[in-house]
Amino acid sequence: MDLTESEKIKEVMKKDNLEKLIKKLEDMMTASTFAEAGEFETAREILRGERRVLLAMREGEVEKKVLKYALNTCKRIRADMDILYLSTTDAGENPMLNDFFLELQKEGINYQVIQKIGLLREEIKKYTDCESNIDFVVVESPAVERWDREEGLSKIVEKIKCPLVVVDVP
Repeated sequence: MDLTESEKIKEVMKKDNLEKLIKKLEDMMTASTFAEAGEFETAREILRGERRVLLAMREGEVEKKVLKYALNTCKRIRADMDILYLSTTDAGENPMLNDFFLELQKEGINYQVIQKIGLLREEIKKYTDCESNIDFVVVESPAVERWDREEGLSKIVEKIKCPLVVVDVP
């Protein structure tokens, strides 16, 4: 059975992708209207869209280098941060995280903490499946090394719907 060109295109384009494309086009047209009226900052904000970075970590594996990388990235690309924290204790009980939350507030970065219990790779997949506007996931290298031993990194990367940024922690 041979498919026509339009049927092939329909097969390739999923509903989500089409909706995202339409939203981007609408945003671009709205931004151009503001830019024509001299409202350049408003136009920039519209084009920026809702960008989010997912910082994923487990209790006992919170590294300053990873926190700093995620914070600097959010500042640079003007993104909000979702913090996926796997722990049986509240994130607010971790002094390093408390300092990090204060720094995020100081830098004007909106954030939310999502606390879960389970396997990090599975919780990342569940979260990115539900949240379509995550630009990428930031994790530390020991977590990824563990995944590679347990399941094979390539299989995990295939399952996650956005890029995975691995911060090297010696």
